[in-house]
Amino acid sequence: MTARARAVVGAILLLALTAGSALAGEPDPGHADLFPHDPGDGRLNLDWHFASATYPTWFRTNVTSELNTWWQDPVANNSNVPRFDNGDDNAGGGSLIYTSAGTSPCTGSTIWLACNPAGGTRTFQLYVRSIPSVSAPTWLWFQRDSTCTDVWDGDPQPDDHFSTSVCFSVLRAVAHEATHVTLTRNHYDAGADDETIMQSSTPTPNGSPKNWNRKSFLPCDAAAAQLEYGLADPAGKVADCFDVKPGDGAKGLNSTLTLSTAASISRCSTQSATAAGRLALANAAAYEDLRDSPLAGRVVRIDRRPIGGSSWTTGVFSATATAGAGSNWSRAITTTTAGSFQYRATFVTTAAETAVNTSNAVTWSIQWTTLGCAS
Repeated sequence: MTARARAVVGAILLLALTAGSALAGEPDPGHADLFPHDPGDGRLNLDWHFASATYPTWFRTNVTSELNTWWQDPVANNSNVPRFDNGDDNAGGGSLIYTSAGTSPCTGSTIWLACNPAGGTRTFQLYVRSIPSVSAPTWLWFQRDSTCTDVWDGDPQPDDHFSTSVCFSVLRAVAHEATHVTLTRNHYDAGADDETIMQSSTPTPNGSPKNWNRKSFLPCDAAAAQLEYGLADPAGKVADCFDVKPGDGAKGLNSTLTLSTAASISRCSTQSATAAGRLALANAAAYEDLRDSPLAGRVVRIDRRPIGGSSWTTGVFSATATAGAGSNWSRAITTTTAGSFQYRATFVTTAAETAVNTSNAVTWSIQWTTLGCAS
């Protein structure tokens, strides 16, 4: 991974992989189900441990918080991608290694910050370079004491203040490598700093003030994880990175609304008639593990008009979809007036629903009668 160190010459290589061409609005390229996962499977926990108990406290505290909490933030990462947990077993699973090695254990490069030689394995190794060090005396981890201009006794020369152009976030570096472990082996160099943490270049404070210290997924990382592992919370956010691929409609993902109850019924006007169906993302192969995901928590709007009428009265009723399989919305329809009416149900996308398009409409008719009905 190459660092954007504006005042220095060179690249901070994290992983020597070739990124495919990609456009803005496309989930991170090269994403894959690195830990086999079928829709409906529980979320996998990846155990990990520090390779040594002697690593500095600041490093252990920040890396533990990054892997166990921040990287899997449920708002930024609403997917079932495997999570990390070092729990009580500090000798199992993957290893987190803090090393002063001047060459990358993964690529042999002398300009590197962190690396992961192979993803998709429970016994992963995640290396982080100790800086400043003899081989990188002017590079600094910000989290060492929350400054980019710090010098400690014992630090290698030169012992003047470090430039912010060579200050990096260990949180972002670990978040990047954790994503290599679980989701993608490729880098996304066409992705902007506010779209992905998976560029081969590590941003610095002066180069990317908003995202150099990013601790969790950005939209195109989340989109890739949702495609491969599905949604963790069907009522949560669908990532805002589908406008190019799959690229359906204005927002990128189509929703589908169905009606599972009868399309035409007769009912006493003193009773209710229940309409039900399913609201979900389209069941399209391009949606991978997102296909047919229920759009829980979304509102289905129900309109009405007299049969033969030309205009609809909108929002006469509404229903809220659930996370259930099969029919996941229903509404008891009532009336105070006998007559024949047509009803129309639609999920209408909102400004907050940045990735999902308005659904198709489904219609049905009810003849409300008083004949043969109890008074």
